[in-house]
Amino acid sequence: MRVNNCTIGGNLCADPESREVGDSHLLSTFRIANNHGQDRVSFINIECWDKTAENVQQYLEKGSGVVVQGQLMTDTYEDRDGNKRAKAWIKAFSVEFLPRKAPNSEEHTSSDADEPVTNRVEDETPF
Repeated sequence: MRVNNCTIGGNLCADPESREVGDSHLLSTFRIANNHGQDRVSFINIECWDKTAENVQQYLEKGSGVVVQGQLMTDTYEDRDGNKRAKAWIKAFSVEFLPRKAPNSEEHTSSDADEPVTNRVEDETPF
């Protein structure tokens, strides 16, 4: 069985970082904080490619709320001291931008920029 699909929401810990990979691909990476339970926070690394990466770079910033759908990826490597390490991240195929709340309010602001935007890019990831 080959099922690898995860959905997670949270807020960006910092502005997204983007770079070109190869001749024609854009990679954007960011980390989200996912609050769960009392005083429990998980920090999740996210990567997205091409059109989704462009939209992430253009519209998201530190504190932005998102819901990410993608695949859980893992890798192992050796650090400088020769110790084996592992890392995990989500390779996003969809990033939903959540509306921002007005300061000191439970109500959402009503500007056009606050509309949720879903970006789906499937089967375009170069790796």
